[in-house]
Amino acid sequence: RKQAHRKLLHKTATVLQSYVRVRLAKKMVEKLKREAQIRKREEAERKARDEAERVKREEEERKAREEAERKAKEEAERKAKEDKKQRGVWAVVKLQAYWRGRKARKSKENTKKLKKIAKKLANITENMKKEDTVGARMKSALEILLDSKRLATVGHACKELARMTRILPLFCIEAVEQNAVGGLLELMQGCNRSLPHIEIVQNGLEVLRNISKCWRTAPHVYKHQLCAPVLLQVMQGYRDIPRLYRSVVSLLHHGVRHFPNFATQINESGEQVQRIKQISALLKRKLEAAKKVASNSRSRSAKEKYITLKKCAASTQVLLEALH
Repeated sequence: RKQAHRKLLHKTATVLQSYVRVRLAKKMVEKLKREAQIRKREEAERKARDEAERVKREEEERKAREEAERKAKEEAERKAKEDKKQRGVWAVVKLQAYWRGRKARKSKENTKKLKKIAKKLANITENMKKEDTVGARMKSALEILLDSKRLATVGHACKELARMTRILPLFCIEAVEQNAVGGLLELMQGCNRSLPHIEIVQNGLEVLRNISKCWRTAPHVYKHQLCAPVLLQVMQGYRDIPRLYRSVVSLLHHGVRHFPNFATQINESGEQVQRIKQISALLKRKLEAAKKVASNSRSRSAKEKYITLKKCAASTQVLLEALH
């Protein structure tokens, strides 16, 4: 009986063990299934996120590309309008010049004067040599500017270039083709406050101003990498010489107003904007002091100095407003 009872207990334990193992195995299988489903769901969610990010990134790239194309198109349209406007201005100027010339030639009062002028021109033409022509003088001035190291000859060449580029836009185009802009900027960068150097800077600014007035050559002035640094250096170094200061501020304002890339170049350099602000603050302090002196003095020179400083400060403020 004891033996039978022991066998029954052994059999019962075996059945219970088998049942427990089966239950544990089922729970393990269910756990593995749940983990697999979770992994599958997480993988699907990750793929969905990646796909959404990819679509979003492609959409942003598409929008950025469209925005860049739109800006490029607007810039091209703006340049085309400016070129058309400049060509129209040049056409009007030429027509006005032709009409004034025709009117002057038809006038009886000017007939005698014109005959005398024509006679003088005929005499000059007969005795003129090849090296005296404006083309030869222009070519010689460009060669001296780019090759010579003597201060006197370079100063004379700058003066000649200023005169020639003021006469004809064709000379502005020739000066740009011969890299006169880069040569002038490098020359002005090395100038000091001596009288010969001041004259060179003055003539160099006049050449740049003449070139910037021609719609074909103006972009070549403001896209040069030395343009902004050198003009700001001249602006700071010669701020107490009104004729130079106002000339360089006028050049900067023309570039900022008509060439957005030039304005962007200055704005991106915080140091250059800070220099202009410092010069403006200094001029305002000088203006206040000059105002007190002019109000308490009857001297004409004090009043003229106050008016000059007022014009310089106003032009600097206009430049800052154009930059912002």
